[in-house]
Amino acid sequence: LNRDGGGECGPYQNRNFGLLNPRATTYADEVIRGGLNGSRDYLWDASIELERQLTDQLSVTTGWYRNWSDRFATAGTFENRQFRADNLPVTPADFDPYCITAPRDPRLPGGGGNEICGLADVSPEKFGQVDNEFIIPDTWHRVSDFFGITFDSRFETGLVVGGGFDIGRTNEDRCVVVDSPQDLFDCDITTPFGAQAQVKVHASYPLPYDMYLSANIQNVSGPEIRATYRALNSLIQPSLGRPLASCAGRTGSACTRFASVELIDRQTEFEGRRTQLDVRLTKIFRLGDGGTELQANLDFYNALNGSAIMNVNRNWGANWLQPIGWQGISSPVQDGRIIQVSGRFTF
Repeated sequence: LNRDGGGECGPYQNRNFGLLNPRATTYADEVIRGGLNGSRDYLWDASIELERQLTDQLSVTTGWYRNWSDRFATAGTFENRQFRADNLPVTPADFDPYCITAPRDPRLPGGGGNEICGLADVSPEKFGQVDNEFIIPDTWHRVSDFFGITFDSRFETGLVVGGGFDIGRTNEDRCVVVDSPQDLFDCDITTPFGAQAQVKVHASYPLPYDMYLSANIQNVSGPEIRATYRALNSLIQPSLGRPLASCAGRTGSACTRFASVELIDRQTEFEGRRTQLDVRLTKIFRLGDGGTELQANLDFYNALNGSAIMNVNRNWGANWLQPIGWQGISSPVQDGRIIQVSGRFTF
């Protein structure tokens, strides 16, 4: 096998593939003994709440909630622990910087056509050299601040109304170079207040003849919009000054390798918000004097038949922004109205 290139497949991304490699994966001392020297990842939570009964029928609770964590890694997760893989044979000096010009598209911020820099490609000499050691980046931070208000009210008519409003901001700072200088590309990500604002209200009301009407309504933010661009080698080579390392000596249009580049800053563009109303009508049939009863329910889920988008295609191209199922989301759009009949027999 030619592990250095040739043919249509190009060089191996891991030249140790299929070989005996006793150092295929190792763990830094901070990962194994992090509890002894304080370098292990951690998470802190703090909150303050104030509860007040405003009237005989109304009480309100407000609160501030903050959590912060350090030394976490959202990439290279191994066995559900958040470690980051450090490729030991490679250093930041083994990467060459380059820029690309974003495609023009009226759907992109500013219509596209802007220059995107901060990208890097490993040198051909180091391409495929893999000897990973899992580490805990000591400068990765995440801080979240949330504010919430909830209320509960009961009226003499039997009407019960409650709900709340939550809003928050999250900052994730991953600006530390492990291997590639490209680790600093869009590394300081802030999820704004509007992207995490949600409103939820519930109510119930007794009707004549042992009937009850209840409803829940919620309004939550839509999914993040991303645009992952497959930048071909022919577009990168003029700025990089050479073909991509994965091309193994092939130049120009002869190499079809590409690099994935995000055209939109993270957590800055979002789909429309989603509103859903669920309604239940209940009838109680009392059977005898011994507490035996039958509860019959008629439910309307998504009673307004909303069709908000749950997830969109993140790859820029002809199908970009089209609704698509993703990561356990069975439907790319909000499920349609559902009518359900159910009951409960108590004796």
